Amino acid sequence: MKVIARIFAGIVLMLATAGLASAQVGGNSTGKDEKSMKKSAQKPHVIATATGLDEANSPKVEELLKALQYKNAEGKSVPAVSHVASDLEKHALQVTVAPGCSLKLSEIEKALEPTKVKIDRNSLGLATACVVKVTSKSEADDSVVKDAITDAKIFENFDVKPTKDASTLEVNVTKSSSKTNCAALSKAIADAGEYTLADITWTCPPSKGEKHEKGEKGEKGGHDEHGGGK
Repeated sequence: MKVIARIFAGIVLMLATAGLASAQVGGNSTGKDEKSMKKSAQKPHVIATATGLDEANSPKVEELLKALQYKNAEGKSVPAVSHVASDLEKHALQVTVAPGCSLKLSEIEKALEPTKVKIDRNSLGLATACVVKVTSKSEADDSVVKDAITDAKIFENFDVKPTKDASTLEVNVTKSSSKTNCAALSKAIADAGEYTLADITWTCPPSKGEKHEKGEKGEKGGHDEHGGGK
Protein backbone atom coordinates (compact mmCIF):
# COMPACT_ATOMS: atom_id res chain seq x y z
CA MET A 1 0.00 0.00 0.00
CA LYS A 2 2.84 2.35 0.87
CA VAL A 3 4.44 1.72 -2.52
CA ILE A 4 1.16 2.43 -4.32
CA ALA A 5 0.72 5.63 -2.29
CA ARG A 6 4.22 6.81 -3.22
CA ILE A 7 3.61 6.09 -6.92
CA PHE A 8 0.29 7.96 -6.79
CA ALA A 9 1.97 10.94 -5.05
CA GLY A 10 4.68 10.97 -7.73
CA ILE A 11 2.10 11.06 -10.51
CA VAL A 12 0.24 13.95 -8.82
CA LEU A 13 3.52 15.89 -8.48
CA MET A 14 4.37 15.35 -12.18
CA LEU A 15 0.93 16.53 -13.29
CA ALA A 16 1.13 19.62 -11.06
CA THR A 17 4.58 20.51 -12.43
CA ALA A 18 3.39 20.11 -16.02
CA GLY A 19 0.35 22.30 -15.27
CA LEU A 20 2.55 25.05 -13.82
CA ALA A 21 4.85 24.98 -16.84
CA SER A 22 1.85 25.18 -19.16
CA ALA A 23 0.46 28.14 -17.22
CA GLN A 24 3.80 29.94 -17.43
CA VAL A 25 3.96 29.47 -21.21
CA GLY A 26 0.41 30.71 -21.53
CA GLY A 27 1.28 33.74 -19.40
CA ASN A 28 4.22 34.67 -21.61
CA SER A 29 2.09 34.36 -24.74
CA THR A 30 -0.58 36.62 -23.26
CA GLY A 31 2.08 39.14 -22.31
CA LYS A 32 3.33 39.25 -25.90
CA ASP A 33 -0.20 39.76 -27.21
CA GLU A 34 -0.74 42.63 -24.78
CA LYS A 35 2.54 44.22 -25.86
CA SER A 36 1.57 43.89 -29.50
CA MET A 37 -1.84 45.47 -28.87
CA LYS A 38 -0.31 48.27 -26.84
CA LYS A 39 2.24 48.98 -29.57
CA SER A 40 -0.51 49.07 -32.18
CA ALA A 41 -2.53 51.50 -30.07
CA GLN A 42 0.45 53.87 -29.96
CA LYS A 43 0.45 54.44 -33.72
CA PRO A 44 -0.18 58.12 -34.49
CA HIS A 45 -3.88 58.80 -34.85
CA VAL A 46 -5.39 62.25 -35.25
CA ILE A 47 -8.80 62.04 -33.59
CA ALA A 48 -11.13 65.01 -33.25
CA THR A 49 -14.65 66.33 -33.69
CA ALA A 50 -15.16 67.58 -37.24
CA THR A 51 -17.92 70.16 -37.51
CA GLY A 52 -19.90 69.98 -40.74
CA LEU A 53 -19.03 66.32 -41.34
CA ASP A 54 -22.00 64.43 -42.79
CA GLU A 55 -22.90 61.49 -45.03
CA ALA A 56 -22.78 63.64 -48.17
CA ASN A 57 -19.28 65.05 -47.75
CA SER A 58 -17.54 62.21 -45.87
CA PRO A 59 -16.36 60.47 -49.11
CA LYS A 60 -14.80 63.75 -50.31
CA VAL A 61 -13.20 64.30 -46.90
CA GLU A 62 -11.61 60.85 -47.07
CA GLU A 63 -10.41 61.46 -50.62
CA LEU A 64 -8.79 64.80 -49.77
CA LEU A 65 -7.06 63.52 -46.65
CA LYS A 66 -5.70 60.41 -48.38
CA ALA A 67 -4.27 62.70 -51.07
CA LEU A 68 -1.97 64.41 -48.54
CA GLN A 69 1.68 63.80 -49.37
CA TYR A 70 4.96 63.57 -47.47
CA LYS A 71 8.36 64.10 -49.08
CA ASN A 72 10.75 61.36 -47.97
CA ALA A 73 14.56 61.35 -47.73
CA GLU A 74 14.89 60.55 -51.45
CA GLY A 75 12.77 63.58 -52.31
CA LYS A 76 9.88 61.39 -53.43
CA SER A 77 6.33 62.32 -52.45
CA VAL A 78 4.46 59.47 -50.78
CA PRO A 79 0.98 59.26 -49.17
CA ALA A 80 1.13 60.74 -45.66
CA VAL A 81 -2.15 59.13 -44.56
CA SER A 82 -2.73 55.37 -44.40
CA HIS A 83 -6.31 55.34 -43.14
CA VAL A 84 -9.28 57.67 -42.59
CA ALA A 85 -12.34 56.75 -40.51
CA SER A 86 -15.38 58.82 -39.63
CA ASP A 87 -18.19 58.45 -37.10
CA LEU A 88 -21.09 60.44 -38.52
CA GLU A 89 -23.22 60.08 -35.38
CA LYS A 90 -20.51 61.65 -33.22
CA HIS A 91 -19.17 63.88 -36.03
CA ALA A 92 -15.75 62.42 -35.25
CA LEU A 93 -12.84 61.99 -37.62
CA GLN A 94 -9.79 59.75 -37.27
CA VAL A 95 -6.72 60.08 -39.49
CA THR A 96 -3.85 57.58 -39.27
CA VAL A 97 -0.35 58.70 -40.24
CA ALA A 98 1.40 56.39 -42.72
CA PRO A 99 4.60 54.59 -41.59
CA GLY A 100 7.74 56.67 -42.14
CA CYS A 101 5.75 59.88 -42.61
CA SER A 102 4.87 63.06 -40.73
CA LEU A 103 1.62 64.98 -40.82
CA LYS A 104 0.69 68.44 -39.55
CA LEU A 105 -2.63 69.56 -38.14
CA SER A 106 -2.47 72.61 -40.40
CA GLU A 107 -2.19 70.31 -43.44
CA ILE A 108 -5.34 68.46 -42.43
CA GLU A 109 -7.19 71.74 -41.88
CA LYS A 110 -6.06 73.10 -45.25
CA ALA A 111 -7.07 69.89 -47.06
CA LEU A 112 -10.58 70.13 -45.57
CA GLU A 113 -11.18 73.74 -46.65
CA PRO A 114 -13.05 72.84 -49.90
CA THR A 115 -15.57 70.74 -47.92
CA LYS A 116 -16.26 73.39 -45.24
CA VAL A 117 -15.53 70.69 -42.63
CA LYS A 118 -13.48 72.04 -39.74
CA ILE A 119 -11.46 70.34 -37.04
CA ASP A 120 -12.52 71.31 -33.53
CA ARG A 121 -9.10 71.87 -32.00
CA ASN A 122 -10.39 71.78 -28.42
CA SER A 123 -11.59 68.19 -28.87
CA LEU A 124 -8.38 67.06 -30.59
CA GLY A 125 -6.84 64.15 -28.69
CA LEU A 126 -3.14 64.08 -27.82
CA ALA A 127 -2.81 60.45 -26.79
CA THR A 128 0.16 59.68 -29.07
CA ALA A 129 3.62 61.20 -29.43
CA CYS A 130 3.71 64.52 -31.27
CA VAL A 131 5.53 67.84 -31.61
CA VAL A 132 3.54 70.93 -30.67
CA LYS A 133 4.52 74.29 -32.14
CA VAL A 134 4.01 77.15 -29.68
CA THR A 135 4.33 80.79 -30.67
CA SER A 136 4.65 83.96 -28.60
CA LYS A 137 4.00 87.65 -29.33
CA SER A 138 7.49 88.37 -28.02
CA GLU A 139 10.63 86.35 -27.28
CA ALA A 140 9.57 82.91 -26.06
CA ASP A 141 10.84 81.47 -22.78
CA ASP A 142 11.01 77.67 -22.93
CA SER A 143 11.39 77.27 -19.15
CA VAL A 144 8.18 79.22 -18.45
CA VAL A 145 6.16 77.11 -20.88
CA LYS A 146 7.68 73.89 -19.55
CA ASP A 147 6.79 74.81 -15.97
CA ALA A 148 3.21 75.68 -16.99
CA ILE A 149 2.68 72.33 -18.74
CA THR A 150 4.31 70.46 -15.85
CA ASP A 151 2.01 72.16 -13.32
CA ALA A 152 -1.02 71.24 -15.44
CA LYS A 153 0.06 67.56 -15.34
CA ILE A 154 -0.92 67.05 -18.97
CA PHE A 155 1.94 64.85 -20.21
CA GLU A 156 3.90 62.07 -18.54
CA ASN A 157 7.02 62.69 -20.63
CA PHE A 158 7.80 65.81 -22.68
CA ASP A 159 10.40 68.49 -23.32
CA VAL A 160 10.29 72.09 -24.52
CA LYS A 161 12.97 73.32 -26.92
CA PRO A 162 13.65 76.72 -28.48
CA THR A 163 13.93 77.05 -32.26
CA LYS A 164 15.79 79.37 -34.63
CA ASP A 165 12.80 81.68 -34.42
CA ALA A 166 12.99 83.51 -31.08
CA SER A 167 9.20 83.65 -30.81
CA THR A 168 8.65 79.91 -31.45
CA LEU A 169 9.04 76.85 -29.24
CA GLU A 170 8.63 73.10 -29.82
CA VAL A 171 6.99 70.89 -27.22
CA ASN A 172 8.18 67.34 -27.88
CA VAL A 173 5.64 64.93 -26.36
CA THR A 174 6.86 61.34 -26.04
CA LYS A 175 4.30 60.00 -23.56
CA SER A 176 0.81 61.26 -22.93
CA SER A 177 -2.49 60.32 -21.35
CA SER A 178 -5.38 58.95 -23.42
CA LYS A 179 -7.60 61.69 -21.97
CA THR A 180 -5.29 64.60 -22.82
CA ASN A 181 -6.66 67.00 -25.42
CA CYS A 182 -5.80 70.29 -27.08
CA ALA A 183 -8.12 72.27 -24.85
CA ALA A 184 -6.11 71.36 -21.74
CA LEU A 185 -2.80 72.05 -23.47
CA SER A 186 -3.97 75.39 -24.91
CA LYS A 187 -5.09 76.50 -21.44
CA ALA A 188 -1.75 75.53 -19.87
CA ILE A 189 0.15 77.40 -22.59
CA ALA A 190 -2.07 80.49 -22.22
CA ASP A 191 -1.50 80.45 -18.45
CA ALA A 192 2.23 80.81 -19.15
CA GLY A 193 1.63 84.23 -20.76
CA GLU A 194 1.11 85.39 -24.33
CA TYR A 195 1.60 81.95 -25.88
CA THR A 196 -0.51 80.21 -28.53
CA LEU A 197 -0.71 76.63 -29.79
CA ALA A 198 0.10 77.15 -33.48
CA ASP A 199 0.42 73.65 -34.94
CA ILE A 200 0.93 69.97 -34.15
CA THR A 201 3.01 67.38 -36.02
CA TRP A 202 2.56 63.62 -35.75
CA THR A 203 5.29 61.28 -37.00
CA CYS A 204 4.86 57.55 -37.53
CA PRO A 205 8.02 55.38 -37.30
CA PRO A 206 8.89 53.53 -40.52
CA SER A 207 7.82 49.94 -40.96
CA LYS A 208 10.35 47.22 -40.14
CA GLY A 209 13.22 47.30 -42.60
CA GLU A 210 12.56 50.84 -43.80
CA LYS A 211 14.77 53.86 -43.15
CA HIS A 212 13.54 57.24 -42.04
CA GLU A 213 16.58 59.38 -42.68
CA LYS A 214 14.57 62.59 -42.73
CA GLY A 215 13.49 62.11 -39.12
CA GLU A 216 17.05 61.23 -38.06
CA LYS A 217 18.30 64.63 -39.21
CA GLY A 218 16.44 66.28 -36.35
CA GLU A 219 13.11 67.86 -35.56
CA LYS A 220 13.93 71.24 -37.08
CA GLY A 221 13.30 71.40 -40.78
CA GLY A 222 12.21 67.76 -41.06
CA HIS A 223 8.53 68.62 -40.60
CA ASP A 224 8.51 71.24 -43.35
CA GLU A 225 9.13 68.73 -46.11
CA HIS A 226 5.49 67.68 -46.48
CA GLY A 227 4.02 67.81 -49.91
CA GLY A 228 0.60 68.59 -48.44
CA GLY A 229 1.76 71.62 -46.48
CA LYS A 230 2.75 73.70 -49.48
